[in-house]
Amino acid sequence: MKQLLKIYGFEAVSQYYEMVIESKINGQITQAKEQFNAMPKANRKAIVEELSQGNNELFMFFFRLL
Repeated sequence: MKQLLKIYGFEAVSQYYEMVIESKINGQITQAKEQFNAMPKANRKAIVEELSQGNNELFMFFFRLL
C-alpha cells in the first residue's frame, strides 16, 4: 500500500480509499476496479468493511470485487 500512496502522492490510506470511491461515484467504473484491485487484500477488505456502515450501493459494488 505504501507504494500506491507514493505513486499517487498521498500520505494516508484514507486518501486512496476516497480516490477509489470517487472514481466509482463519477462513473469511472473500470478505473475504480483497477484502483481497488491494486490494493493489498487486507486493504480491499478494510474498504469494504468501511462501506458496509453506509452506502449500500458502493458497498455492494466493491464487495463483488473481493
